[in-house]
Amino acid sequence: MILRLHGWAKIKYWFIISIVILGFSTYSKAQTDSLTVIVFLSPTCPICQNQTFYLKNLYSDFKAKGVGFKGIFPAIEQNQIPELKTFAEKYELYFPLIPDPQLKFASQMGAGITPTVYLLRNKTNEILYQGKINNRYEEVGKRRQVVTENYLKDAILATLNGQKIRINKTSAVGCIIEKPTVKN
Repeated sequence: MILRLHGWAKIKYWFIISIVILGFSTYSKAQTDSLTVIVFLSPTCPICQNQTFYLKNLYSDFKAKGVGFKGIFPAIEQNQIPELKTFAEKYELYFPLIPDPQLKFASQMGAGITPTVYLLRNKTNEILYQGKINNRYEEVGKRRQVVTENYLKDAILATLNGQKIRINKTSAVGCIIEKPTVKN
């Protein structure tokens, strides 16, 4: 099954603008990367906090191989950007972290849980994989001591090696993305 992301060109410019506002990561154009990992995160979600170790390592392993990473923070307002910087520093995340205050990007991608990852092929805008980073959590409150499935890593490796992705969709486990409160 091939899913296509529409409106990617608009989103690329949104990334540039957001990254300039955040000011703690340099932007490399998505078209220079062959693949992009989009990960929806929340600084207050314990599962997101736990999974940053894996994300940091994946970013380090694959950035030189043409795989870009972008972290999206749903419902994070402009005044919460210092919280994002603190999160990035604490968990040593060196890829762009972008606020999505009105959940426009989360809605477009269909993300309802953090962490949720999407692996995109940039030339065709195909969503190659979506779901969990790995099987550390089978459900909220049930944490494995040993990770036995690395879904995102396996999908990246298969794609870079021209192979079929064995598992291209899993159900994300984590914290619900809450809609922003409307201020009167």
